[in-house]
Amino acid sequence: MRPADATVFSVCFRLEKTEIEQELQRSGQNGHYLEPRSIDGRSPDAAYRVIWLNKADKQGSTIASQSTTEWNCIVRSGTRFGLRVKTEDAQKVHIQHKPATPYLDGEKLLLFHAGPFPHGSNRAALSKLFQQWGWAARPCQPKSRDPSGLGVIWEVQATSLPPYEVYQLQHSDVLISEIPKKQAKPAPPAYVQGSAKTLAALQGKDKDGDGPDPWEQHDPWGGYQTPVKVQKKSLEAPRSDQLDLIAAQVAQRLQSTGKPPHHHMDEGDTPMADEEKWEGFEQRLTTLERNMHEQRERQDRQHAEVNNQIGQIQQQVDSQSVNMQQHLDTKMAEQLAHIERLLTASRDPKKGRFE
Repeated sequence: MRPADATVFSVCFRLEKTEIEQELQRSGQNGHYLEPRSIDGRSPDAAYRVIWLNKADKQGSTIASQSTTEWNCIVRSGTRFGLRVKTEDAQKVHIQHKPATPYLDGEKLLLFHAGPFPHGSNRAALSKLFQQWGWAARPCQPKSRDPSGLGVIWEVQATSLPPYEVYQLQHSDVLISEIPKKQAKPAPPAYVQGSAKTLAALQGKDKDGDGPDPWEQHDPWGGYQTPVKVQKKSLEAPRSDQLDLIAAQVAQRLQSTGKPPHHHMDEGDTPMADEEKWEGFEQRLTTLERNMHEQRERQDRQHAEVNNQIGQIQQQVDSQSVNMQQHLDTKMAEQLAHIERLLTASRDPKKGRFE
C-alpha cells in the first residue's frame, strides 16, 4: 500500500545467542536491526566496541569497512557512522582510521582538567603535545578561562594518570588535576509523617495502650510559665482629717500670692501681657510696610534703567541703519556713473551704435 496509508509497527525481541557475527553484518536490511547487549540488557555487550568515524557518510563508512581486514560491521546513530569490531581488534582498527587520536577504553575513562593552555589551541595541537609527554589522553573541549588570564582550561579524558602533574611550558606552568566521579547519593530513608502515637503503633510499641502519654514527654507548652499577678492597690476614701489638711494648704497658697483664684474679664482691664503683644505686632507691621515701599522703589529704579538702556540701543540701531542706507546709495551712484562713462566711451559717433 502507499506509505501515507501504511501503519508502522516496532517489535523488539530478546535473543540469547553468542555467535552473531553473520547476523550483525546483515543488520539494517529489510527492517531488521540487531545490537549485542549484556545478559541483563542494561548495557552494550563488552565483547564488542564501536569505532566512530570522523565526518563519514554511508559511502565513506562502506569504504572504511571494506578496507578493514578485521571483522567489522557498519553501525549508525543519527547522522554518525562507525564500525563495530571485536574488543581485541578495537585498538588496531582505531589506529588505522583515526591515527591522530589516541585509543581509550570506554570502561576505564578518567576525567581531568588541564591548563592553562595558550589561547587558540585546538584538539590536534593538544593531542600532539600529550603524545610528546607520553600520556594517552584525548582533549574534549575548553572548560573555562584561567583566572590569571594566561590561557584556557581544557577537559581531558584518559585511561591512566599522567607521568607528572605539572608541566612547564613557555607561557606558563600547566597543571593536570583529576576530577573524581560523582558518586550516587544514597536514597534517603522513608520517613513516616504522623503523631507519636501513630508512629509507635506502626513500630509495634504500646500495643495495649498502657504506655505513658506522649504529650507528657513531648509537650510543646511544657516550658510555659504563668506570669505573676500583681495585686492592685485599693483606693481608700480620704479621711476627714486629710481633707482639712488639703484645704489649709490651698488657703495658705492663695494668701501668699495675694490673687483671687478666679479672674473675670469685667472685673478689670486687659493684662499687660496682651498690650505688649499688640505693641510688638504693630512694630512688625510698620517694619513690613517700610520694607515693601523700599522694595517697590528699587524695582521702579531698575525698570527706568532698563527702559533707558533699551532706548539707547534703539537709537544706535537707527543710526546704524541710516549710515548703511547712505553707504549703499553712495556705492550705487558710483557704480551707475562708472557704467555711464563706459557706455559713453564705447559708442561710435559715426554709425550711432555700439562697437
